[in-house]
Amino acid sequence: MNYVNELIDRYDHDIDNGLIDCYLPGHVSFGDLKDHMAHQEFYDTLESKLNNVTYETNDEYRKIVQKTVFDMLDEVELINGDMRDIFNKDFM
Repeated sequence: MNYVNELIDRYDHDIDNGLIDCYLPGHVSFGDLKDHMAHQEFYDTLESKLNNVTYETNDEYRKIVQKTVFDMLDEVELINGDMRDIFNKDFM
């Protein structure tokens, strides 16, 4: 899903450039976040959550997808404060 990649690529870019911390709550790393997302179960859950979503524009859908992904990662404590700030500032 391109909208998912847009969010994760932004975090990856900022980590690679030292703009945000790559460590997440519970002493896990950004690699752990990517591993979590590599499982089909993650995308099955995402698809399930988006199944009955209604939207009027592609931009609205992009924001819904990215918010859902962010919330799913936050629920399993794979979001840090820097990521939260970027999401709230640049993706909402």
